[in-house]
Amino acid sequence: MMHGAIYVVMKTEGELQQLVRAWINRTIIFFIICYAVTTMATLLYVPPMAARVRANPWLFSVAW
Repeated sequence: MMHGAIYVVMKTEGELQQLVRAWINRTIIFFIICYAVTTMATLLYVPPMAARVRANPWLFSVAW
C-alpha cells in the first residue's frame, strides 16, 4: 500500500494527489510496525534464525 501511494503521488496531479499524499505517512508507519513485528516473530518462533543471530550479533543490525 505504501509503495502504491507513493507511486500515485508521483504520477498524478490535483485533488487525487492531495488525497493520496495524506495517506503516505500513515502507510509508512504501518509498514515499519509490520516490519518490526514480523522480525520479532521470526526471531521468537523460528529457532534456527534466532540461533544464527545469537551466534553472529552483527546480523541483528541487518534485520533493523
